[in-house]
Amino acid sequence: MLKTSATTTRKTKAFRIEPTQVCGESMYDIIWQANGEEDAIAILVTKKDLLDLKKSIDELFNKPKVLDKLVSSQIKEIMTLFYHMNPSLNFANKTYRDSAEWMIDQAEKNGSGFEYIKKLTKAVIKIQGEEFAPSVSNPYEMKTKLFKIKQYFERNNKNKTKVYEG
Repeated sequence: MLKTSATTTRKTKAFRIEPTQVCGESMYDIIWQANGEEDAIAILVTKKDLLDLKKSIDELFNKPKVLDKLVSSQIKEIMTLFYHMNPSLNFANKTYRDSAEWMIDQAEKNGSGFEYIKKLTKAVIKIQGEEFAPSVSNPYEMKTKLFKIKQYFERNNKNKTKVYEG
């Protein structure tokens, strides 16, 4: 007995046919996709192949992320800068580490490099407590407030209008 189910999206129809028994004791999944009636794809896969594929996908997505030593040391350096200002900073916090890695990657893509992020981090730490400065105590806050930090530096680095007293 064949069990079928059909789902329809805008222009694509997808059918999944699950026979209970095909070719003796073997189990197969047959997936049929058709765009209109001209293009059709049928895939015949054994259950063992599907289990192997599922295992490979699980390994791919559940594998811990391994960073190269250079990026790892750069992240540690950014975290250390924040640690001097905020001693309760948790170096093992994944969100903080991912934020530091993201900022380093963006700087590399823009051609600025790690030194730019290091200088920016030192500048952000230096302005803490100043009037109208964005409050930042960890890499995640720095990442989420980059635009506000940029605005603050642009606003405060303009030439001040000098008043002539004569």
